[in-house]
Amino acid sequence: MEMEAYRRIHCYHFLIKPFKVSKLEEILKEVLIDYIKKSTTQKTELIIEMNRVKQVINLNDLVYVEYENRRIVLCLKDSRLIYKHIPLKKNL
Repeated sequence: MEMEAYRRIHCYHFLIKPFKVSKLEEILKEVLIDYIKKSTTQKTELIIEMNRVKQVINLNDLVYVEYENRRIVLCLKDSRLIYKHIPLKKNL
């Protein structure tokens, strides 16, 4: 099952319920560090496309990202953006 997830979905890690919040935090840190290392240019914007609508987010305004009630929450300096699902491979 885990190998299928890595091959078909290209996921970073696999969590099995119940899991500890500390393990989730560790995985999210790894994913973000990996993303930063793989970035060849200094990006200043994140472009998220949802339902054929593109939203540009200034990375300098991004404070942190959290997962809350099955939604991804981007916490910016002056607002919060909530998404049901963001396909990471396409946007990163």
